[in-house]
Amino acid sequence: MSVARAQREIDSREFVEWMAFDIVEPGEPRRMDLHFARLMALLANINRDSKKQRRPFQVNEFLLKFANPFVKKARKTQSQIKNVFLMWKKVWDEQEEERQKKTRKKDANT
Repeated sequence: MSVARAQREIDSREFVEWMAFDIVEPGEPRRMDLHFARLMALLANINRDSKKQRRPFQVNEFLLKFANPFVKKARKTQSQIKNVFLMWKKVWDEQEEERQKKTRKKDANT
């Protein structure tokens, strides 16, 4: 779906819901990256010479670098998370206010 089409068909509230869903349930390409990285780590550890490589290989060492959402990033503080939600609430409220203005204008014209 193009950005223009998404903007026409999906409001900000639904977009935020999809973003939250993607965090909880990642899409197939990222999930496949994780599965293959687990297999690669398993194979590497099975064949690892523990005298040469004392530390076991980790899954995140085998994740693709361009699609690596599973590597832990710096955690956001509570205030940063709150600010993101407040920003989305502001967007939602502005859109809702715009809808109400259109409805009132339409009702006044009829």
